[in-house]
Amino acid sequence: MNPEILSVLKWAVVALLLALFGPAFRADAAVLPRAEAAEAVRAHLQLRLDAEGEGWRIDEATCGYDLNLPDGPVTWRLSPPPGEPAPGRWNVPVTALVNDRQAAQFQSSVSVTRVLRVPVARQAIQRGEVIQESYLDFQETTLTRPTPGLVSDPGQIIGKAAKRALRPEQVLQVEWFEEPLVVRRGERVKVSYASRGLSIAGIGVAEAHGRLNEVVTVRNPESSRRFTARVAGPGEVRVDMQ
Repeated sequence: MNPEILSVLKWAVVALLLALFGPAFRADAAVLPRAEAAEAVRAHLQLRLDAEGEGWRIDEATCGYDLNLPDGPVTWRLSPPPGEPAPGRWNVPVTALVNDRQAAQFQSSVSVTRVLRVPVARQAIQRGEVIQESYLDFQETTLTRPTPGLVSDPGQIIGKAAKRALRPEQVLQVEWFEEPLVVRRGERVKVSYASRGLSIAGIGVAEAHGRLNEVVTVRNPESSRRFTARVAGPGEVRVDMQ
């Protein structure tokens, strides 16, 4: 199904749930206390975030003053930030409607957190170490601000090398890892040539470190001739024939 249609349907369901189960307030008197208005905002946003997945929590929503409203049932129109939700402090415009007519407007400061179960370092990991599954554990962490690049799945980093030393139980960032070196400067490497069904293998000496698919300079140990080759695997390079 078209993603835009799915998004419309999702928010239609949320709107229906709000109508059926959301907190209802009635301004039988002329004043709605600020605490009740803030709780209405918190409850409505919480229901919206519940539709986005597990772990979302509205810790606080504010209303700076009591609302002077006409008599009648109160409904709420909220405008959270556009796009994917993110932990942090939101400024949410709120409109109070009485009998479907605008009765009051205010800005609510909303504190949003998310609890996620994420991979962490089980042990101290040194720079350059290649990450194995046994090096990782899971831990619940509470996010209070946007965290782009957070490692949320072990598959994102298993088999990659740490670019920095990591301490136990440290929450991890994708940018802290890179493809491991499979060829090192000064090492003897297997050199393969292939062209039109002809294959030739030889030995060379790498003149630079290299990761998979990177191009490095290789020296022929007998003639000292230098040429470039693409890293094909651990201790192996391939000459791309033109």
